Amino acid sequence: MNPILDGVRVVDLTTCLAGPLATRILAEQGADVLKVEPPDGDPARSWCPAGFAAWNRSKTGVALDLTVDADRRVLDTLLAAADVLVHDRSQAQARTWGLDDESLASRHPHLVTAAVTGYPDGHPDEGRPADEWLVQARLGAMDEQQALRPGPMFIRLPFASHGAALLLAGGVVARLFERLGTERGRSVRTSLLQAALAPASLYWQRAGNPPEWLSRNTLRRDDHPSNLTIFECSDRWLHVLGGFSLSSVMQEVLAEAGESELAPQGVTRENRGRWEPIFRTRTVDEWCRLLWAAGVICVPVLDVGEVLGLEQARLNGYAVEVDDDRFGRTVQAGAPLTTAPPAVVRCGAPWTPAPVDEVRAAWSERGPRAVLRHGPAPAEGMAGVRVLDLGSYVAGPFGGQCLADFGADVVKIEAPWGERGRQINQFTGSQRGKRSLAMDLRDERTRPLLRRLLAEADVVTHNIREAAARKLGIDEDSVRAVNPDAVYVHATAYGDVGPWAEFGGFDPAAAALGGWTKGIVGPRGRPTWLRNSSMDTHTGLTVFLAAALGLYQRATTGRAGRTSTSLLAVAVSSASEAMLAGPGLELLPIVPVDEDQTGVSPHHRIYRAGAGWVAVAALTSVSRKALLEVAGVDDEADLGAALATREVKELVAAFDDAGVPAEVVAQSNRDAFFDRELAMSSRLVERSETVPYGWFENPGGYWSEASGVLRSRRPVPGVGQHTVEILREAGVDGSDVEAGLAAGYLSETQIAAPSGRAANTLTRSLNR
Repeated sequence: MNPILDGVRVVDLTTCLAGPLATRILAEQGADVLKVEPPDGDPARSWCPAGFAAWNRSKTGVALDLTVDADRRVLDTLLAAADVLVHDRSQAQARTWGLDDESLASRHPHLVTAAVTGYPDGHPDEGRPADEWLVQARLGAMDEQQALRPGPMFIRLPFASHGAALLLAGGVVARLFERLGTERGRSVRTSLLQAALAPASLYWQRAGNPPEWLSRNTLRRDDHPSNLTIFECSDRWLHVLGGFSLSSVMQEVLAEAGESELAPQGVTRENRGRWEPIFRTRTVDEWCRLLWAAGVICVPVLDVGEVLGLEQARLNGYAVEVDDDRFGRTVQAGAPLTTAPPAVVRCGAPWTPAPVDEVRAAWSERGPRAVLRHGPAPAEGMAGVRVLDLGSYVAGPFGGQCLADFGADVVKIEAPWGERGRQINQFTGSQRGKRSLAMDLRDERTRPLLRRLLAEADVVTHNIREAAARKLGIDEDSVRAVNPDAVYVHATAYGDVGPWAEFGGFDPAAAALGGWTKGIVGPRGRPTWLRNSSMDTHTGLTVFLAAALGLYQRATTGRAGRTSTSLLAVAVSSASEAMLAGPGLELLPIVPVDEDQTGVSPHHRIYRAGAGWVAVAALTSVSRKALLEVAGVDDEADLGAALATREVKELVAAFDDAGVPAEVVAQSNRDAFFDRELAMSSRLVERSETVPYGWFENPGGYWSEASGVLRSRRPVPGVGQHTVEILREAGVDGSDVEAGLAAGYLSETQIAAPSGRAANTLTRSLNR
């Protein structure tokens, strides 16, 4: 069986993390990717060689100087034989090389063009520096994370870049799917800002009639359960989630310790000191064996990259062995999703570029491009694609939201009392663009209705554990029995196979396994909860990518396969700056953040400046010299004291004039950001009218095209708001609908949950 993207050719002009990771994902799904580097190479070769190896394997490399006419002609010859061009320049910058969308559409109408920049084209910030941590600073993301000292944190995880990679890869596949019907390539763009807005959308929200849980635009930084339940054991740290204190096994442990009264209290700031000695009585492995057997979610807090040695990661293909020309035998982060056929590592990274003539000869002839072999011709975006979203919380539903942004008709099926996530503010950041059908899948009377909906679906997606899905009739076998042509996308906690396959998990568990619970605080800091839920949103973005690959595969082969992803897959991918290498496969660690969580070096960090903070990214010798000159010092060790005396906005203006990439570290920035984006109608923030919350505002618009931001205008739905409408469209008799509404297994509005079906202890703890 040929790979999903077999025959697709991609020219990759990007550097650093986001673009190269996106094209590597495409390469390992079968695309032939040519990495075109400038004469001085991709900067990642020097500042993150392990990352360069992981982000650029499975590609061929070549060096071209695009300031030279002859090399631009070589590139144009390659583009004539390519299907996709990926670059990291704004339209204005690309125009100087004839690589803007308009010029490429004229010369190569078949070509899908994709770009990842710092900020969207046409946005007022378009010309600002496209550095991961400067984008975090300007948006205000650094102020959303609790540091181990007062003030914002330099968040060591490059979550915007990882998110942008998934957005870019998914956008490319969606455009290839569209091209099967339109026979013309179109552009898709994203940016670090748009990727950073994905996790921000879970917390940054305003509404006219908000419930209490929606009125908190940021979660508390010191006493949230997800932060309080990180414990030091006798050997290392453990993260425990949910209402673990009420489990029978934990009550037995507390009784033995003479602390039974802690069980109903849970963990609070006031009593945490009484919990700590209890957890120090066992090793992490002992606690995991004890608690997992009782259904309690708990995971070890690993170092960044340590997850590459985890058996569960290896069994699911999330950690792969690669022979690398520089590092030798390695274990690197694998594909963040599972497909059939599976992703395949084709070769190590191209440390030595291939001869240009050799590449031109290889690309001089090509076979026919993929054509539509099954189903109706795709329209623009994903218009006409029907999606059933049966997930809850964030990781699954966020993917459905992205499918809706691309134009798919997404039906959210939830219980008449609402899905469990409706009591946390992450819910509203994951539901835009959907219609809600309220139906109790545990009631046998809904099975004929479910089968009718499944029969018409193009994509079925959920993040329910397989055993539970089987009981509800939405596991893969049950779906295939009704509709063998459906693309089935399953988001799990830890993968499809292995000893952890049926265990539950949530975003904080993935962050702990990926190493970021420790990685954001430095080697000697107390592990801290990564608050932004980027593991959840990135899993959702991978659900979108998986669905796009599944739709493309079905359209080109007639086979509708299974695709899946998991929180663990995304956690491993987030650690791709690290690797295991050498004969003993030892961990090559990442460059750590400093003990104060201000940065990774004197020239790439945040500094106090007057009453605020400034972020700098002086990554070249020229900008480092200018940094010292603006500060008025000769030694980098004196930068902190010198910059602390300056007013922050004046300082950033001076850095701009001197060519030093820098930004003000925005603090408490939600309202200012919303007001600005709404005033200029950027669509990065939009207001909509909702049934549950009145007017509602939140970020979105993770992709752009020539006409502007891609974003569904359909608002977050109320429970069952579209039940009757959807069932009528499916041909269900009106009397059957009325009977279901009367009996309570269907609903048009949110009703009270039957006894025992209210929000579980985890939801209550997240909302506490």
